[in-house]
Amino acid sequence: MVRKITELQKVLIQKSKPLNKAAYFLTKAVKLSKEKKYAEAIACYDKVIELDPRSKAAWFNKALVSSHLDKHEEALTCYEEAIRIDPTYARSWFNKGVTCIRLKKIPEAIACFEEAVRLDPTDEIAKRNKTKALQWQKEKRFE
Repeated sequence: MVRKITELQKVLIQKSKPLNKAAYFLTKAVKLSKEKKYAEAIACYDKVIELDPRSKAAWFNKALVSSHLDKHEEALTCYEEAIRIDPTYARSWFNKGVTCIRLKKIPEAIACFEEAVRLDPTDEIAKRNKTKALQWQKEKRFE
């Protein structure tokens, strides 16, 4: 009987390892990001995503780091995935809007800022960014 319990414990430990590993790599990635070791951080975020594809934190933070590296299309893809996982997180919408501005996708940026404000009506920066983007659209600044 003791042998069966030990085997069951092994199975339970094996099943818990991917999430423990994901947490380890997420912590490491955040640390590397703070140290501005962006390429290494992205590798760790990718490992987290491999282990836990629904990690909003990994997608969101990978997007931030991608922006630091001027990889705005990649950042946009990461924000979209973070939003797919948790559409109620206003910061993902806000940052996606900023990324859309960088990519000169003004109508999409406006929609993102609107959603950010809807989710967090106290976000004055999102309100200002929406106003600026609407003005740029009116002036046809990015066409």
